[in-house]
Amino acid sequence: MKVLCIIWDIGGIYALFKVISESRGDGAVIVGALIGFALICVLPSYFCFRDNKSKNTNGIIVKQTTKPNTTNKHDAVSHYADLQSEYPKTTIPMQQDKPNLISAEYSTENYKERLKRLCHPQNFINNDNYDKDKVAYANSIYTELFRGSNIDYYALIAKAEAKLGLNLLDEVDYNSLKEKLNPQNFMEPYNPNKIALANELYAKILDPFINCTKFFEIRSQAKPLLDYLKSINEPKSTAVWTTDAQPQQQKKQKKIPWWDKTTKLFALIFLCYILFMFITYQTDIKDRNQNKGINYQSTINDNTHDDYQLLNETTDNSPSSKMKQYSSNLYSISYPSYWLCVEHPNDNIDVAFGQTIGIAFSIFHIDSDQSLKNIVDYANKEMQLQFSAKILSNNIIKLCNIDCYKTTYTFSYGNTVDNKQISYALKKGRTYYNIRFNGDKYDIDNNAQLIETIINTFELK
Repeated sequence: MKVLCIIWDIGGIYALFKVISESRGDGAVIVGALIGFALICVLPSYFCFRDNKSKNTNGIIVKQTTKPNTTNKHDAVSHYADLQSEYPKTTIPMQQDKPNLISAEYSTENYKERLKRLCHPQNFINNDNYDKDKVAYANSIYTELFRGSNIDYYALIAKAEAKLGLNLLDEVDYNSLKEKLNPQNFMEPYNPNKIALANELYAKILDPFINCTKFFEIRSQAKPLLDYLKSINEPKSTAVWTTDAQPQQQKKQKKIPWWDKTTKLFALIFLCYILFMFITYQTDIKDRNQNKGINYQSTINDNTHDDYQLLNETTDNSPSSKMKQYSSNLYSISYPSYWLCVEHPNDNIDVAFGQTIGIAFSIFHIDSDQSLKNIVDYANKEMQLQFSAKILSNNIIKLCNIDCYKTTYTFSYGNTVDNKQISYALKKGRTYYNIRFNGDKYDIDNNAQLIETIINTFELK
């Protein structure tokens, strides 16, 4: 399964960089490709290579691996066998219920984090079973967590467990202490005092209703036993009880399994491959554009003035060096031949030109008895009112041998991109004409010569 997963991921990596290489710097395409790769490849790989150990949040695994001692009449196993022989039709449970503990996956969080996670008042607001008192206690505990640095976390834990019915003890701490308190650890050399204390505390820690408050008390009473075990370095292994803590210690002592190494190696190769492809892609784009003086993020290719000629003045046979003419019954204008041309995209626009990403311009006309200056002043106020636009310039130039207002705005649609618009407004008779170039500030500035080339081809009929 893991081999198939690796093969699947290699195919996904190839597809990812194939899409990126053909995106031509389109940020939306790149982000979409990365999200798709994460969902299709990374997520399945995580579930394939993660540790498959059981995460039992309700207790520990308890099993008997040796024959129990039946000589002690108080022994639970012997007592169970005696009752079964005396009352063969009676069913008596052999195991106690398991304590409800926090999963090992939360063992790394500290008590402040655990209290914040479990004691948020929102956790106790349930429309079907609303408990006013619990919400009040939760609010009190949650508030205390943010009051200064001298916080008595033990007191808050005790309050949370007593008033909210929580158990803040995790199974890692529980299993670790339980293993150390097993009386088997104190049989060799034989120590009756330590065995007596261990026997008492071991019975307490097996309580199915143990919580963090009881755990702290048991751990405090067990200090002599813990110090003793620490002095002999490692507790002796037990033969009777097997807990989750024991497999964890064994894993630390064993070498890392083969597939764990493979996972780490595969992750390292994957990261190196991403870095290599990213650098290669960046270098390739910069090499292709360095002689044109444009940034690789520009979505307009070959857009310097020298690369664009009028339709009848073509000096190069390549499509990017040609201009195409658009003509209506009122005016004509030329635009790069590879741009899109859409007539009447809405009721207000005559025609629009441009690319999917990059600069674009549109033309519209209306009949009005207002003066050109009044129309332009009104348009400027609307731009300031609707888009909080800043007017950089508002000058009168000559276009088609008549007065034309060239107005430059900067504005934003609420995002971090600075947009720029250059508006050319002129009037012939009663007909008002407007040619607007739109794009982000970088694209507009980078294509200033192209914009001048286009606008100078505008002719009124």
